[in-house]
Amino acid sequence: MAETTIVLTDDLRDLIRTARHNVGLSQRQAAKAARISEAWWQRVEKGTTPHAEAGTVAQMCYAIDVSPEQLVGIGQQHLAALVAKWRNLLHPVTDITEAALQELPGATDAERLALIAYLRTMRAVPFTYRAVTSIHARI
Repeated sequence: MAETTIVLTDDLRDLIRTARHNVGLSQRQAAKAARISEAWWQRVEKGTTPHAEAGTVAQMCYAIDVSPEQLVGIGQQHLAALVAKWRNLLHPVTDITEAALQELPGATDAERLALIAYLRTMRAVPFTYRAVTSIHARI
């Protein structure tokens, strides 16, 4: 099945930019959390690309904690459905871990939001042998 292509509206770009700032991530950090290139993230925010695959943009939105309700509010129902699907699949485990992160001593609110956004993205990416060995190498 072919991936759905969407138009990157100004409202969507603004939402992505604002949400990224709200979680306290740079474009590089957000792109890494969403598993896309920093250059692509920059093109999306700057408006130098008019279209993108819905799955990629949903991945970006999920990484920076854009809610399905926010997406519906700007007319992006398809993206909202994708983000909601990821959240529903990950909801039980995410709630427990996110609750623990909310109480992380010494962390600022921005740091907590950034950790939660990164955690959600990591859970959305299927673990392959390569991903597991990459994580293990960092430990």
